[in-house]
Amino acid sequence: MPQLAPMTINDGQATPVAHTFYPVGIDANGVATLVDRFTGIAVGYPSITMALKYNRNSRVYRATTRVMVPTLEVIGNSSTGVTPPATKAYDCSAHTEYTIPERASLVERKNIRAYNANLQAHLTVQTLVESLESQY
Repeated sequence: MPQLAPMTINDGQATPVAHTFYPVGIDANGVATLVDRFTGIAVGYPSITMALKYNRNSRVYRATTRVMVPTLEVIGNSSTGVTPPATKAYDCSAHTEYTIPERASLVERKNIRAYNANLQAHLTVQTLVESLESQY
């Protein structure tokens, strides 16, 4: 079992910038959370969560990851000259869930992760997400 440690991940800019996500902790449900504190404003921290759950009834593992990137409201000065506190406008997020039967071999687990990683890197998915163009 890997120890919860900082993770460095590149963003999607033309010249990628490496962002370090630092551990916050693991909650009572076993969900590990990491945040990128580069904004300096906690409500605006991008975050990553990861968890592994096992269902004894279905004999299936569920490995989940989520990336959440908040965008803060653009706020000007109020009529009193006091800048209001930062607030979150919305989140962009991605959620991945792997469903892995306990009988799955290491090769099968490696393949499903690689297929998913390569799918996310494929031009078709890039166009779907970045240009909001669906298939026809």
